[in-house]
Amino acid sequence: AAVAAGMVRLTLGTDTGGSVRSPAAYCGITGLKPTAGAISRDGVMELSGSMDTVGLLARTAGDAAAGWAVLSGGAPAPRDLNGLRLAYGRDWAVDDAAHPALLPLLDAACSDLSLIGAAVEIVELPDYGPIEQAGSDLLLSEAFALHAETARARPLGPMARASILSGGDVTEARKRAAREGIAPLRAVIDAALDSCDALILPTTLTPAPAFADFVPGKPVWTPMRTIPFNLTGHPALSVPMGYAGSLPMGLQLVGRPGDEATLLSLAAAYEAATDHTVLQPA
Repeated sequence: AAVAAGMVRLTLGTDTGGSVRSPAAYCGITGLKPTAGAISRDGVMELSGSMDTVGLLARTAGDAAAGWAVLSGGAPAPRDLNGLRLAYGRDWAVDDAAHPALLPLLDAACSDLSLIGAAVEIVELPDYGPIEQAGSDLLLSEAFALHAETARARPLGPMARASILSGGDVTEARKRAAREGIAPLRAVIDAALDSCDALILPTTLTPAPAFADFVPGKPVWTPMRTIPFNLTGHPALSVPMGYAGSLPMGLQLVGRPGDEATLLSLAAAYEAATDHTVLQPA
């Protein structure tokens, strides 16, 4: 929110299941979750050791590229977008929980990307539900193992306490299934990226929830499409793609490990062509 309001140009965040990309989408800014391990987690309090990733939130894709240059130790070389191949995972946006504006926004984004030189084709991805379940099981069980004692012994907010302690309900069989599912999922995403340069997906299925939706002690579930890439480690970026009513929504771009440059170049070109940013750079 501070970035969207123009108080700062960029800031750091941690993304374990989407906590850089979904706030970026909700606030109409750019959020980059880089390749797993690309940025040191020294000094970061661990939540889920296999999924935690340090990323950044920025007002524009250009600001994100500047921040990434500092964090990664070198400026990414801009990519020529002519002939870039993009795979549109449209099925992951077809859901009863999705806002009615989502699919029209995604289809329009694909049209805009084709106009700036990219070739877009629809691809089939695995059923999303089991992937989200596996990611949630792994995240919550690892968080419980690390923080259950703290959650029981110290005063925490009721939502944080309930979330951490729910990890104790994840059975060993579910943990094992979640871990065993990572390699096959990574292979599917890698195979899709063998024939294209990036995937096009929604970041979230809805805009930000209303303040009225938050009731003490009652978690608010917001449907996202982010957690698969915390499991696989692929870099993923959210860039503004327009509005559902008066609230912004995000377009998620997913790339090959180590290829943040393509995502940042694509986001910058899309941003320049559509101007969906909340505010212009100061």
